[in-house]
Amino acid sequence: MSTDRSIALMHAYLDGELDAAGHRELADWINASPDHAAIFTRQTFDDRRIRDELIAREYQTLRREARLSVGVKESSAAPQADPEPAMGRRVWYLKGSAFSINAVLAALLVIAAALTYLFLPSTPHSQLPAPHSAAPASFAILSDLSNDAAFADGELSLGSALTAPIKLTAGSAQIMFNSTAVVDLIGPCEFQMTGPNRGRLTHGRLEATVPQNAHGFTVDLPHQTHVIDLGTAFRIDAPDDGEPTIHVTRGRVAVTRDDPANPIALTLAAGQVMRWVAGRVVLNDADLAAAAPQRVLNIDLGPTPAYDGPGVAGAGGHFWNRVAGPTADKLLAADGKTPWPLTLVSTVKMHGQRPGQAIGLFDDYAFSHIGSSPWTMRLDGLDDRRTYDLILFAATGIAQGADFTVAGVTRSTTGRGADAFSDGDNYIRFVAVRPVAGIIEITVSKTDNALICNGLQIVANEPQQTLATDGAADHPHDVKP
Repeated sequence: MSTDRSIALMHAYLDGELDAAGHRELADWINASPDHAAIFTRQTFDDRRIRDELIAREYQTLRREARLSVGVKESSAAPQADPEPAMGRRVWYLKGSAFSINAVLAALLVIAAALTYLFLPSTPHSQLPAPHSAAPASFAILSDLSNDAAFADGELSLGSALTAPIKLTAGSAQIMFNSTAVVDLIGPCEFQMTGPNRGRLTHGRLEATVPQNAHGFTVDLPHQTHVIDLGTAFRIDAPDDGEPTIHVTRGRVAVTRDDPANPIALTLAAGQVMRWVAGRVVLNDADLAAAAPQRVLNIDLGPTPAYDGPGVAGAGGHFWNRVAGPTADKLLAADGKTPWPLTLVSTVKMHGQRPGQAIGLFDDYAFSHIGSSPWTMRLDGLDDRRTYDLILFAATGIAQGADFTVAGVTRSTTGRGADAFSDGDNYIRFVAVRPVAGIIEITVSKTDNALICNGLQIVANEPQQTLATDGAADHPHDVKP
C-alpha cells in the first residue's frame, strides 16, 4: 500500500467516513507491521489534539479532497459535519510553547516519510475501535514523557487517557487537561486530576502553563490551600511533609487557604515567590521591593524628621510621612507624589525619641508606658477588593519591642538591634490582610515593657479577581492604590 493511501485511509477513519472495505484494508495494513501500528497510534493521538483547533468544515474538506485524489471511496451515507471530539482537545504545549497548527497538519500529511520520528511502542491491532467512541471517564491525557520516567503503578503510554492519580517515581511527565491547561510533573511526585480544569498535588514539583481558554485552572494543595490561575504560568514545590512554595513565572495567580484560624487570600504577580515559614506566609524581600512605589505607603511615627530610606518593602521610593499626632490624612505614597486616600487614627498620644540609631527610623516612636492598656491604630479608607501587606517596626536599641495583633493574629518583636532590619527583632510582617468595610485595625500591646511602634509600611496587593463558575473572571475597574 502506498504512503498516500495509508494516510488517506487513516484520515477517513478518523472522520468517521471510511466504508467497510476501507476498514478491512486499514486493519490489514495495521496488523502487517508493528511500525504501522505505531504510526496509527500516533496519528490518532495527534488528531485528537488538533481537531478542535481547526475549523471543522475546512478540515474535513481538505481531507476529503486528499482521499478522492487517490481513489478512496466514501460511505454511501451523506457526509456529516465533523463531530465534536470526545476529549475536547485544542492545542498541546511542551514547556509552555504551542506548536503551530499549520505545521502539525503538514507533518500529518507526510507522516510516513518520517517514520523514525513517529515510531512508538505498541502492539498490532486486530480490529479498529469505533471512531470517536466514548472514552473512559478522564479529565486529561498523558502528552509527554522523559526517557527515564517511571511510575509506581506500572507503565503509562503516550496519549493514555488518565483516570487515576499519577504516581511518578522518577523522571518527568506532562499532562494535558481537557481544558488545554498543561502540567509538567517532576518526580518523585503524586498528582490527581479531579476535574477537566482542576487537579490536586499531594507532593512533588508541578509546572503549569495555562492558556486563555483554561482560565481559572486550579491546583489544590494540602492544608486547604488552593492556587488559581489568573492567566499565567507557575511552579509549585510541595514537600512530603511541610508547606508548599509557589513561584509565579508569568502572569498572576490567586492563592487561598480555607483555614478559619489563619485564612489567606493573596494575589501573586510574575516573579513573586510565596512560602510558609514557621506557620506564616513570607514573600521574599526582592519581590516586595519590586512593588511600584505608588502602591507602598510609609509612615514614620514620632517627632523627629521623617526617615529617608527604603525600609523593608523597598519599592524604589524613599518618601516617608511623618506622623506626630493621633490622626493623619493627606498621606503620600513612597514616590512622594501619589495621594493615598487613607486616614490613620491612633489612640496613643505620647511620642519619644532615642536619636543616633544606625537606622533613622528607630530614632523616634509612638509609645505608652509599661502596664498601660493596649492601644490601637486604625487604617481607614482601604479598598476591600485588595489585600495589604503590613510591615510594623518596634525597637529602640534597648530591647523595647511590641506585640502586634491584626485580624486575630499576634506577632512580636524583641526590640533588639536597631543597626539593621531584622525580622522578629525590630520588625514583623502580616501578609495578605483584607480590610473589612475599608478598615484594618492594629492593636499594640506588651505586658513587660513599654508599648512601642516606630512606624509602618503598607503594600497594596493587586485586587483579587472573583472567578465565575465557567472560569471567566470579573475585571475590576481602576481602584485606589
